[in-house]
Amino acid sequence: MSKNKKNDSEGLREIYSESPREDLEALKEESEEIYFNPEAGDPPKRREEPASVSNIPNLQKPPKKVFKKLVILVLLLSLLGVSFLIFKAYQNLKDAPISDSSHVNLEIIGPKEIISGELLEYKVILKNKSQLQVNNVEINARFPASFAPKEFNPLPKNDPSKNTNIRSQQYFWQFPKILPGAEEEIIIQGQIFGELSSKQIITISSHYQPENFSSDFKTSKSLETEIIDTLVSLEINAPKEIVDGAEVEYQIKISESKKSSSTSSPEGLKVFIEYPSDFTLKDVSPKPNQEEEQNFWLIDSLEAEKIITITGSLAGQSGEYKELLVQVGYYINDEFQIQAGESFITIIIKPELSLNLKINNLAVDSFSSNWTDEVSYSLTFANNGEIELSDIILGLNFSGDDILNWLSVDCQRKEDCDFLLTTSPDGSIKTLIWTRAKLPKLETLSPGQSDTINLRFNLKDSPPNGVGENPHATLKAEADYKTHGLKESLKVESNEVATKVKTKITLDAEARYYTDEYLKIGSGPLPPLVGAPTSFRIFWQLGPVSNNLKNIKVQTTLPENVSWTDKTQALAGQLEYNPFNRQVTWLIPNLKANESAKSRVNFEISATPTINQVGEYLTLTKETILDATDSFTGDSISAYSGYLTSELENDLAAQGKGRVE
Repeated sequence: MSKNKKNDSEGLREIYSESPREDLEALKEESEEIYFNPEAGDPPKRREEPASVSNIPNLQKPPKKVFKKLVILVLLLSLLGVSFLIFKAYQNLKDAPISDSSHVNLEIIGPKEIISGELLEYKVILKNKSQLQVNNVEINARFPASFAPKEFNPLPKNDPSKNTNIRSQQYFWQFPKILPGAEEEIIIQGQIFGELSSKQIITISSHYQPENFSSDFKTSKSLETEIIDTLVSLEINAPKEIVDGAEVEYQIKISESKKSSSTSSPEGLKVFIEYPSDFTLKDVSPKPNQEEEQNFWLIDSLEAEKIITITGSLAGQSGEYKELLVQVGYYINDEFQIQAGESFITIIIKPELSLNLKINNLAVDSFSSNWTDEVSYSLTFANNGEIELSDIILGLNFSGDDILNWLSVDCQRKEDCDFLLTTSPDGSIKTLIWTRAKLPKLETLSPGQSDTINLRFNLKDSPPNGVGENPHATLKAEADYKTHGLKESLKVESNEVATKVKTKITLDAEARYYTDEYLKIGSGPLPPLVGAPTSFRIFWQLGPVSNNLKNIKVQTTLPENVSWTDKTQALAGQLEYNPFNRQVTWLIPNLKANESAKSRVNFEISATPTINQVGEYLTLTKETILDATDSFTGDSISAYSGYLTSELENDLAAQGKGRVE
């Protein structure tokens, strides 16, 4: 140690050995040299006159000194804290890798467009382009989760077979040093799986430390690839249209779409099939595998085309779309990677053969006619669907009463009468049958086509034997036909029409003085005498009816010189007389067909001739009119009888005695 330094040490020891009082005196001396006038705003300056210790009052107060030391201590501690934080920040910045590529060149070489599942090769090259050696080099490569590694050269430090975090697909290599101008190359082979047009990104990065540097440096690159194709080709063959309920066959073909010397045939493919709604499976070949309650087909290799055949039946509404979905792919890292996916749409169509019957060219359920009337029938068949119909057989069934005169049949076209006539064993049903041999349009009926058969018949002259009440004939058409895709024929029926025969009704009205047994039922003179009243009996009777009747009303009017005696007899209904309009009315609410014999009534009237009626017949009643409703046909029916006079045409005992005398 030098002499000067020794003297300095001794001086320090001398200073520290001084008493506190001496320090205080020294401080006072120093304060005497400085003067500061805050009011004048002058800067601090030396006093011209020495100041006494008594002029510094603060130095005489020990508490002020303690406070000042505390402030200085706090400031020192704060300064130390800030310095520590700045130091730590500096250390962090110094230790963090610096992003810089001035020392090395990092490059990844590989295809930018790939085929999903093909064998790929990527090269990672790190070249030291500086004049310094780089040390502690680490290269990281991150691949998509769908990457399936095959080979590494050199092997990464985290061997894929030992990687516990394989989903990250991150690998790293370490190199102790790379000399100036030297390079390290890594070759990676594997497969990337994914859907068409999906983007797959590979990222590489490097950490290193140049020689004579204490900091780490970092550089990174990335490569984006797009999947433009797959190794798997998928084709589905099936009908695009199918009849509701018909059998359908799906043929699914799976084969290789790409092949190269560096790529082996896809292995371990799984096929998943989702059937359409309302599909009933009948058979499938080959049989599927099953895993966790899910059916699939495992394809070990695609060296040869694989075919899955599925048969079943489809049901649905007309125009409904039915979709079969097929997906082919691999499970990579517990995720299913689709290599090919197709859906096949089948449209449900329904054959619509319509049959429509009309009677007398009217679209009605029934039509009423009289005996001997002509009745026409038209049967229209039309293809209202979207598929061709073939082998149509038409039948027109006649049931009910045999009211038609079959010999009177007439056809609008000759071929309309080329039918076969069959009769049921009991004879209650007769059927007319048309086939394609007689009617060409029945062989093939394209969508939108139609045709009409026209027939005419006459009703019989009168009810035949065995025909009871409410005679009628009911017609209904039916057809059998075939269509593409269906093994069995289909059936359809037409609407039903009925021909009803109106009932006939007769009204018998007569006047009597005697019965058929010559019993006198009248009173007074006969022939009638001027001024003398003579009474007669009026009889009304309804003839037999074939249908039930309702709301029957029979009515007549009495002349001025004829009076109502209020003597009546009725087997059915109610007889009334209205003196204001002089009308006699017979009302019957309902009358059954088998009760017409009971529909009789009679009443008495009295006539007094005048002088100007001498030599003439007396008018006993005006015309008699019947109105009623046919309960079976719904038609209104009526009957009429003329004036009744004292001529008494049906009274044999009174013949020639009707003129007034």
